[in-house]
Amino acid sequence: MPRNVCPSMPNCPNGTRPASPKHTSPLRPSVLDLGSGSGRDCYVAAAFVGEQGSVTGVDMTPALLAVARKHAEQYCTQVPHQ
Repeated sequence: MPRNVCPSMPNCPNGTRPASPKHTSPLRPSVLDLGSGSGRDCYVAAAFVGEQGSVTGVDMTPALLAVARKHAEQYCTQVPHQ
């Protein structure tokens, strides 16, 4: 997880990812995160849905959306899916 995404979050995992269970459903997994802020929970959810899934974050705060957008491409291209 990009470090700048969660500096103000006291419980942010600071770059660690949780162990994710393997998704075995034939359906494409997806997550909709309402009030996603800087995208922290979206990054965590991405570990669960895997490469074939999708995660969409929605927020109304321009400053937090800017942080999320700034790091989204880096996360999607540099962090391997487990």
